[in-house]
Amino acid sequence: MSHVLPNRFTQYHLSSEELSTASEFSTLQLQLFQNLLAEAALQKLSLLYTPGEPLLYAQQEAELQGKIGILEYLLTLASSTTERE
Repeated sequence: MSHVLPNRFTQYHLSSEELSTASEFSTLQLQLFQNLLAEAALQKLSLLYTPGEPLLYAQQEAELQGKIGILEYLLTLASSTTERE
């Protein structure tokens, strides 16, 4: 059974069975993740660089790359869980 691990952040120890179960997303959830991934990728492609504000561009690009990364991670986690079954 899961239990809280003592550290600065809320974290839980999960058994391999619990981790596998928690990684099983519904079809609708996977479709939402894919839609969010596509939206973030399209936003990243449409970013315009303004020479007067290079830091703003870098911040927006980094935020979108972070969104893309976590959504790809969740989709990969879900597919690797499905493959193990």
